[in-house]
Amino acid sequence: MVAKAPTPFDPGNWGEIVELEQIAKIRVPCLGPDTWRPLPHATYVQMFEQALDRHGFTKSDALHYCGDSRKNEKIKDLPKKGRFLSLYGLEPPGLPDIDGLNFEAGLGNSYDMTIAAGAGLGDRVDVCSNGMYMGAISGFKRKHTIGIDRDREGMFDHGYELLDNAV
Repeated sequence: MVAKAPTPFDPGNWGEIVELEQIAKIRVPCLGPDTWRPLPHATYVQMFEQALDRHGFTKSDALHYCGDSRKNEKIKDLPKKGRFLSLYGLEPPGLPDIDGLNFEAGLGNSYDMTIAAGAGLGDRVDVCSNGMYMGAISGFKRKHTIGIDRDREGMFDHGYELLDNAV
């Protein structure tokens, strides 16, 4: 069974629809405050998809949006593109297919400190350009600070815990 595709919407500040491979090629900035830990969006997407798989969800192909970074003097190597949104259609395990009821998830993230790493899951998820999840019945937001990658090994263990709990 394949989950229904997420509902596309006018992305506003989220930018254009792109493939994950394009996002993966965007350089993750590293010249910023000592307490800042940018989360590579391609890694974040993989973490989320693994959480869905662990919990038995069927997912649609993702819809990835990529937008321009907003100027931030604190980040010396900020790439031109640095705001991300990934949307999924979901089929929860064990629930019957109910006509007109579609489950969705959204992941927001940025390299410019404007959007915390976040996720929202619900029966129809909209994500504002400011990163607010509407319609989400489960989710979280986590600033890109020390602790998101607890051991500074780039493993983002705390991110895995947050995603697992949300799913």
